[in-house]
Amino acid sequence: MQDQNQTNQPEPIEVDEPSVADFEDPSSAVPIPETLTPKQRATKFMLAAVPLVIVILFFAYLWMMSGVLPVVERYPDETVRVNGFVKREGGQYKATGAWVTFHPNGKKASEGRYAHGDKVPGTWHYWDEQGKELPDEPEGASPIARQP
Repeated sequence: MQDQNQTNQPEPIEVDEPSVADFEDPSSAVPIPETLTPKQRATKFMLAAVPLVIVILFFAYLWMMSGVLPVVERYPDETVRVNGFVKREGGQYKATGAWVTFHPNGKKASEGRYAHGDKVPGTWHYWDEQGKELPDEPEGASPIARQP
């Protein structure tokens, strides 16, 4: 009876323990970077820097030709007070395009458009410090008037 029980049991299979080499894929190995000579490093840097410089110069040229420059004024705590654009006209910079002003708490105070330094009627909207829209322009709401 004992012989029959022993024959019913499967024989143990010997398995080799896997090694790290079994899981390594030679095609996924990270290549060791080559050391570059100073000349090669300079060339690589120039290939990366030159396109960036060209893009910066292109946008500077556009700003200078159009005469339109962005304006961002800030409160002493660095929150934005005014965001708009100015354009060179007759040696002076005048407000132009879309302008947005903000209260010190960061909520929008006014939004509208300027043309040749003057507000475009019908484009301006005003809000109080809680964000409630106001029907009329509040006293001293000009975005380009500097606060003391």
